[in-house]
Amino acid sequence: LKLPPSPSSKFSCLGISLQIKFPLANACHKHQRGHYKTPLNYVGDQFYYMFCSLGKGALLASI
Repeated sequence: LKLPPSPSSKFSCLGISLQIKFPLANACHKHQRGHYKTPLNYVGDQFYYMFCSLGKGALLASI
């Protein structure tokens, strides 16, 4: 059972879509410019994936 959408003067599908894409685009641009240089810039599983990609296999607890 799906509820029909209710019109809102504050939110729209386009607005929510732009809110998600804008921060992601900013993060991508910062990464391309080399803004994220320390392991502390990465959170969650990103530590694991970052160190695996570097071939170090380090754990978060060892940082």
